[in-house]
Amino acid sequence: MSPLLRWPIRDLQDFFVDCVPHQSALGLQVTECLDGHLSVDMPFADYLTDSRASEILHEGGIISLIDASAGSVLLTQRKELRRTATLDLRIDFLRRCRPGEGVSCQAKSLKVSRNVGVTHAKVHDSDEDSPIAVATGTFAIFQGEAEPHRFGEGDTRFRNDAKSASRIDNSISDNPYEQMMGIRPDDDSERSDGCMTFREHLIGNPYVPAIHGGAVASLLHATAKLVLMRETSATMPPKMLSCSLEYLGSPLTRNTFASASISSISRRFANVRVIAFQESPDHPIAAATIQFLLVT
Repeated sequence: MSPLLRWPIRDLQDFFVDCVPHQSALGLQVTECLDGHLSVDMPFADYLTDSRASEILHEGGIISLIDASAGSVLLTQRKELRRTATLDLRIDFLRRCRPGEGVSCQAKSLKVSRNVGVTHAKVHDSDEDSPIAVATGTFAIFQGEAEPHRFGEGDTRFRNDAKSASRIDNSISDNPYEQMMGIRPDDDSERSDGCMTFREHLIGNPYVPAIHGGAVASLLHATAKLVLMRETSATMPPKMLSCSLEYLGSPLTRNTFASASISSISRRFANVRVIAFQESPDHPIAAATIQFLLVT
């Protein structure tokens, strides 16, 4: 039996969220931990929205919530607390969340072997019968027991202060979530279309350290959307229908770039391929294929 099943919610919150900078910055809250099941909430916050006018949570934040929950649920079925890393993640977005509402993710372990786990996740708002997104992910399980967190010691916690001036830069974007993430168009380079400036709250693994997979996915999504709007001269952001994410290497704590190309486009739909890299486009750390509905 996993030791997590004996822990109180306070310690689970510390282990899954407060000791992971990016998950703390998103304000995630662990609500339930059972054998093969994990529930995590992302309450509404102004800095997590895709527009100051709509008050709807950004899809990138929802991807991070799914990635965090789906990878962590595997530990509820392991006797040793090992590290996990995302290999691939397929997400279908079924609808947008309600304005001004937070969301909840229920993750379920489908299969756990010695080195790999497969999980399913569902996200909803107050309407639990109508999911916002569903996902299936494959995760690597590393050998060797992870170093346990020392509960209560200040240097192991990363409390949520993403509203602070150091996190928000209005010159980056008029999108609150992308401001918080440090995502912007990369107009100074011929090799990339988007850039994510490194900040401490992007860290997903403080032991390596490495940038959170959800943060990289947010850069991929934002860059794909940027290129699509630029190429089509669209005035309204496209709606993401699905994305298939592939993680190809460890994203180190440095600036990260992305480049996108439109694979196919019709009057209503578009398919965009996008890669993320740090040193060179020839050595991508992640890639995605994203399906969009064009909004007219």
